[in-house]
Amino acid sequence: QVFSNLKDKNINLIYLSSSITPLERLARIKDINSIKHKVVISTQIVEAGVDIDLDIVYRDMAPLDSILQSAGRCNRNMTKQTGTIKIIDLIDEKTNRKYAGYIYDDVLLNQTRSMMLRDKVVTERELNELVDSYFSSLIDKKRQDKEIIDSLDQLRFDQLADFKLIDNKLESISCFIELNERSSQLWKKYQQLRQEKDLFKRKSDFNKFKGEFLLYVLSLNLKSIKRKLPGNEGIIYINKI
Repeated sequence: QVFSNLKDKNINLIYLSSSITPLERLARIKDINSIKHKVVISTQIVEAGVDIDLDIVYRDMAPLDSILQSAGRCNRNMTKQTGTIKIIDLIDEKTNRKYAGYIYDDVLLNQTRSMMLRDKVVTERELNELVDSYFSSLIDKKRQDKEIIDSLDQLRFDQLADFKLIDNKLESISCFIELNERSSQLWKKYQQLRQEKDLFKRKSDFNKFKGEFLLYVLSLNLKSIKRKLPGNEGIIYINKI
């Protein structure tokens, strides 16, 4: 219903994420910067220096440094007197767990939440003090980490029940997406290059079109791929349907 209302009001809805090929992302970023009336829905990808300018930003809870990165997309070009970023703590209704907890460290989140509750409205002038306070808390966290190491050294395992040495990481794989005729040409060129036995020449030749080739490459969660896809040398290939 919300999206239908946007369309009725001639407001463009634009989506950004790492599940979109770099080529398409660049096109959408260009649209964002050229279209006046738009709503942008994005994942964390906007934190990585994406050059877009929005009047107001709604951001799910995150560590303070990530929030500030997102805030950098608000009134970026100083077209208005002020820009506004609003922080929301979204909850997964199925598990009653906050979505931010699926991604970020609880210590960083809790520290950020406590600051947001203390200063419900933070102006740009107050950011330096807020950032100093935040990173001072991280120094305290490092001291706590040292206590964990000391506990290991002294074999005090009773104090380590909730400690994980290594977080589980999702295994990913590179995937080349055939979108157009040019991508078909690039994949064919890549396949032919694999026949080159001289590794130095193969790398040198690949570097000549690597930048354009990577515009069609995504990094996908391996577990999300339900069937075996044709591929080789650590990269799989999805052709046009």
